[in-house]
Amino acid sequence: MTDEKQDFPKNSNHMTSNSHHGSLFHKISESIKNIADTRPHGKYTVEDIDNIIASTTSDAETAKPGGTIASIDHDEEGDIPMFDLDDETDVEMISKYISNQRGLKAHLMAHSMQQIDDSIPLLNSTTLKTVFVVDTNFIISHLNTLENLRSLSSTYHHLIVVPSTVIQELDGLKKNSDVVKEGINNNKEQSRTIGALARWGNDWIYKNLATLDSGLIGQKLRQKLNPDCIKDDSILDCCLYYKEMLNCFVILLSNDKNLCTKALTEDILTISFRIGMDANLIASKAYEENQLRFGNPSNSIVNINKHDSALCSDTLTIENTTSPSDKLLQSIFDQVKDTVFFAIDHALREEYGEDIEFIDYDPNKLITLTNASHYIYVFWVSVFSELFNNSKIKKNDWKNLPTILISKPKDLNGLQTFEQFWENVLHFLFSKFSNEQKQLLEEQINRWKTSMNPAYT
Repeated sequence: MTDEKQDFPKNSNHMTSNSHHGSLFHKISESIKNIADTRPHGKYTVEDIDNIIASTTSDAETAKPGGTIASIDHDEEGDIPMFDLDDETDVEMISKYISNQRGLKAHLMAHSMQQIDDSIPLLNSTTLKTVFVVDTNFIISHLNTLENLRSLSSTYHHLIVVPSTVIQELDGLKKNSDVVKEGINNNKEQSRTIGALARWGNDWIYKNLATLDSGLIGQKLRQKLNPDCIKDDSILDCCLYYKEMLNCFVILLSNDKNLCTKALTEDILTISFRIGMDANLIASKAYEENQLRFGNPSNSIVNINKHDSALCSDTLTIENTTSPSDKLLQSIFDQVKDTVFFAIDHALREEYGEDIEFIDYDPNKLITLTNASHYIYVFWVSVFSELFNNSKIKKNDWKNLPTILISKPKDLNGLQTFEQFWENVLHFLFSKFSNEQKQLLEEQINRWKTSMNPAYT
């Protein structure tokens, strides 16, 4: 299904010829035409059609004596239910179950799946893009995280790719009656069947494949290095295709340890379930890793602001309206800011653990350095005073930091002052981090200084 406007043929077999359904067909057709007339190029989406059909059929069923509407898996608002499994045992069980199913159903034929919508354009092979290839177990266990990750695609300029094998496996699981437990608010649990989770995953994929620029695409039948691959190897083959043929930075999302091991052997990064996993963290870290591996700080400055980031690659055309020094100011400001956010969030989670939901902390509000200094001030006694034990900075200093330290520097001298202050702060914030994380911080700081040095010469 594409988003292009399509006419219903006359005498269509999709509607019966009785007067009730004829009227229903007319209502749907008229509604679609009304929407198309108001859209550029007469386009409408699958979601528009779904909403029209849901509205008109609901009215029709209500008008029928004794009419009932079949129950569906969607929630009261008609949305696909989204949640993540918090129980590691359930996550492991799903991963093992799917692995076993792959062993039992290795004979599944590729033609059992219809070709994925060819209207979705191929990636430009000359453009470096972060691509998350998602495994079946990750869709079933962490659909909410995946939806949040998809919603961040325009911010961090990544794509989620669903391998053809995953679509087949979800279809095969839709009638499975095995039960897992869903963690929800207030430590309550609700049981769900794997079949229900698989159906929700299928609905989620369909909805986003049918919508242009959704941040999710499917592996096409021709996008294979080895067409004979099956099971885990077919998903790995998908990763390798996007890496080698489309020149993408590929990350595999899977809870299958065996598959992850194979991927790591092929120099493909992997992400598996862990407590506290968050879409924002996944997206930002993938973005930073992409920049670290493939970016060039001297000529490809990247803005990683959470609300307005842009992926820069060798083929990106940068508008001439922004000077090199201004891009440098923005880039280092944003990178320092996000590193500070990460360190503060880490310190609070280390201190409060599962009780973090009961304190006055909302990571979604950690969007400015003013917010960051506020949280350091509020949690100074319980968390940060120990980290800054040997520092000259005291609690009240965080109450009103100078503007030059919390906003984008206006010139290169201001940038030097800004970077030096937060460099010192980050050393204290990272004082309880692992040696490996401290080393990563030093490398990040060195990149900032390397980027700044040419500007001062």
